[in-house]
Amino acid sequence: EGELEFNLEDRSIKIKMIQTKEKRKGYGSQFVNYLKSLEEHTELWGESISDSVPFWFRNGAKFESKAFK
Repeated sequence: EGELEFNLEDRSIKIKMIQTKEKRKGYGSQFVNYLKSLEEHTELWGESISDSVPFWFRNGAKFESKAFK
């Protein structure tokens, strides 16, 4: 399950929340890859809790350095 916010002006997608019932099965990565494949969007972004940072790194996320201060 998850929650997304689509901005029609700049065509960005904000992932507000993503959660799967079964961990380490690849379902979250499949969802993120699907969103990345959408040609209509210009940017895919969101925020992460510290426990989820490894998941986002595996999926190609880039983090702002100020988030880790």
